[in-house]
Amino acid sequence: MVSCFEGEIFDPSLNMCRKGTGCLGCEKKIYDPNNCRGFFACDGKGKQRVWRSCSEDQIFDSVTSECVEMQPW
Repeated sequence: MVSCFEGEIFDPSLNMCRKGTGCLGCEKKIYDPNNCRGFFACDGKGKQRVWRSCSEDQIFDSVTSECVEMQPW
């Protein structure tokens, strides 16, 4: 979970906190560029982004914003 100071929000495009209120882009989940299973979603109150993870046999699909089964190559 990413915590920011009061009056700031986490901006996943910058990978840091910035001044603002509410949650950026709560209409969709944002992938974690450092973890193929990870993504950021707003908490239930829409106040901050929290890091979430797909199950072990899934990866996060940034096009559909959903966890999908890994496909063997």
